[in-house]
Amino acid sequence: MAYVILRTDKYKTRDTIAGLVGHHLRIPGSKLDNVDLSRSHLNVVIGAHDRASFNKAVRDRIATCT
Repeated sequence: MAYVILRTDKYKTRDTIAGLVGHHLRIPGSKLDNVDLSRSHLNVVIGAHDRASFNKAVRDRIATCT
C-alpha cells in the first residue's frame, strides 16, 4: 500500500529555505538528524531534484504571489 505525506508550512527567510532544501535533497553537511539514510533510496522525488531547480521553483512561486 502506498501513502503520501503532505505538510505545508510558511517559510519567510532564504536561510530557512536553504536549510529545508539541504534536508529534503539529503545534501551532505545539512541537518539530517531525523533521516534514515539507509532508506533514502526508497524516496520518490516529484519536482526539483537538485538545489538549482529547487531554488528556481521557489523563485517562480514567489513571483506569482502579491
